[in-house]
Amino acid sequence: MKMFSREPFGVDNQKYVFEESMCETPDMSTYYQTGNEVTPRSTPQPGNSGSDSSGKRPFLVAAVCLGMLCVLLLAGIIGLSVSFQLTAKTCTEGWQRFGCSCYYISTEVNTWDYARQDCLNRGADLVIVNSEDEQVFLTTFDRWIWIGLTDRGTQGTWKWVDGTPLTKA
Repeated sequence: MKMFSREPFGVDNQKYVFEESMCETPDMSTYYQTGNEVTPRSTPQPGNSGSDSSGKRPFLVAAVCLGMLCVLLLAGIIGLSVSFQLTAKTCTEGWQRFGCSCYYISTEVNTWDYARQDCLNRGADLVIVNSEDEQVFLTTFDRWIWIGLTDRGTQGTWKWVDGTPLTKA
């Protein structure tokens, strides 16, 4: 590091002290001394336009992060809205909703075959019990109901109307 000074000159009698760094890009600062006080004043580096973009970088990163957060939040809101719309659909009059399914409980007393055909005519089928909650829901009715379980293919081998075997939980 080299330091040198010039003798006072000019109207306000200021002394200039220059410092030269030995780094790749020299950083030159001018120090003004008036009386006992020394204050730095930055001088642009060679090849630098004088604008300091490093102060803008944290704001740019924050803006990008906030933008991404807004996009994710919007996607979440849209997803929840679509989910709500799917679950908020109502059942046809006379049908009862449980979860995402609609159930028709007939007031007629008929055979299993007749009940299944009646369901198929309505665009449905006899119920396949998929959960304990669904089973509890089905037992809340004050009448006997047919479910979609049969052993017609092989006596004693129970299968649901969609062909899946009965599993014990």
